[in-house]
Amino acid sequence: MEADYKVKLEVFEGPLDLLLYLIKQDEIDIYDISLERITRQYLEYLQAFKELNIELAGEFIVMAANLIYLKSRSLLPLDQHGYVITADATFDPPTSPLDENGQGIPYAVFGFGAHLVEIAVDPELGTVRVLKITAAHDVGRAINPTLIEGQIEGGAAQGLGMALMEEFFPGKGENLHDYLIPSAGDMPPVESILIEDPSPVGPFGAKGIGEQAVIPTAPAILNAIHDAIGVRIHRVPATPDRIRAAIRRHEPAQHSERRAGLPPDSRRDAGATKDNRG
Repeated sequence: MEADYKVKLEVFEGPLDLLLYLIKQDEIDIYDISLERITRQYLEYLQAFKELNIELAGEFIVMAANLIYLKSRSLLPLDQHGYVITADATFDPPTSPLDENGQGIPYAVFGFGAHLVEIAVDPELGTVRVLKITAAHDVGRAINPTLIEGQIEGGAAQGLGMALMEEFFPGKGENLHDYLIPSAGDMPPVESILIEDPSPVGPFGAKGIGEQAVIPTAPAILNAIHDAIGVRIHRVPATPDRIRAAIRRHEPAQHSERRAGLPPDSRRDAGATKDNRG
């Protein structure tokens, strides 16, 4: 008889609880019930438990479609947190402090990643639109690839905001109306490339993937701007006014180079490339 039942944790405490569950699960017609019938069914299930030598401690659950549902505390006592079994564990990887020469092992596992960004720049307006982000990261072992890709996409969104939008002004930016962050419409497609070089320290060879996805994005965007229109932006965010100011500063220097007979650099021509990669 034991082979006919599967155990699943659920909570029921009597005939009325059983009745409500059966009605909700369409296991019984609400117009064809009686307290006598539901009680009888309750007792039948209780007898089935007794035949399986399961102690219920006065609480009961329902069987439907050959499944018996038990309440967890009916079988084992609960601890102070309300769980049957709990365990505590820590992960303390081997590290060493930096010496007087700045050498040591301050972190157990180092992450490695690189981002490639494709952008479109309008040099007349100073606007930048990110078209695609390709992110390659050594994650050690991708235990949950979908979760890792989500971390990368979230980090890329934060990096895009840092590069092009987010700037705090005391007294003004305490809300999301004045403090701009990327929306879904600002985010381009993100292609994640997961490289698996297992770490001997991390669990199952895994490495971290959090800030590692944020850090490369802004520099990649700023490098792409330089590659596209030949100007360096040294302060983020790279807002249109800052890009236009950099272009204006760049134009006299470019004019002087031409007068001196220096060969033109197509990458530094503000009008040469409007769609490029970095």
